[in-house]
Amino acid sequence: MLLSLVFVLALPSYGIYEDQYLGPTWRGVFLHKQPFGRAAALACVVFAIQVKNGRARWVSGACLALSVFLVWRSTSATAILTLAALAATTALLPLLRRGRVMGLASAVLASCAALLATVSMHVSLTETVLGFLNKDASMTGRTGLWSYLASAVGDHPLLGYGVSNFWRGWQGPGSAEVWLHIPWHPVQAHNGFLSLALDVGLVGVTFFSLSAVVMVSQALRLYRRPGHTAGSWWPLLFSVFLLMNSITESILVEPNSAFLMLYAFTVATTGVAAHRQVAQVSTIVQRGVASSAP
Repeated sequence: MLLSLVFVLALPSYGIYEDQYLGPTWRGVFLHKQPFGRAAALACVVFAIQVKNGRARWVSGACLALSVFLVWRSTSATAILTLAALAATTALLPLLRRGRVMGLASAVLASCAALLATVSMHVSLTETVLGFLNKDASMTGRTGLWSYLASAVGDHPLLGYGVSNFWRGWQGPGSAEVWLHIPWHPVQAHNGFLSLALDVGLVGVTFFSLSAVVMVSQALRLYRRPGHTAGSWWPLLFSVFLLMNSITESILVEPNSAFLMLYAFTVATTGVAAHRQVAQVSTIVQRGVASSAP
């Protein structure tokens, strides 16, 4: 984040580029505003946890403020919406304490009901929000692309086309057909779930979804454990981050994806922590039974 700020202020020919829709746009040390905003949003998660843990709170707070500022300056709609979702999730996390799961569920349902009511009363709300984010109703052409890709998934539904096999330009088994209809010639699905379906089919999507559900359930149990630290926020907030970014980007199947490695690391460490918690409880129970035996 600091290097990106330096590039923008001291080396603007590298840190700022001319976006065809928005004009001068910040990208920092990245090639585009999307990865720049995504990295800044993830930094917000890291520094928020550091602030909550009380580790170098002033430094972490300043870094958190810088990251929020850079998300805004990236003008990435995905990054801005991700930050909003992360803030809402953080605000709702205390409802999970002391068994108040129903309170969280009620809050989420109430929010969804209020949103639906607002949309039904104000049909132009979606256009207003998209206009504020400098987006059109087609999500900069993504919705048209997604309709073609959904049909392509239907041609090979179970196992997909093979990893990195769909997008091979005019020689690709599916990308050539897409390029005939999409004039801007995309090289990715711009949706994480469609990308997974194209690469490994619905079988792979199912395994990924199951791993995510198990991780979140384990993370919720860890968060509700007495004496938990803010570090237990990570799997929950990272799941929200990954979900929001997978809606418009294929971050899980990018070559050498750091986010896929982070996801695998989070699943593994959350599972280990949950297993240790069960083992500790089992040990305490066994010791209690042994000490009470005549």
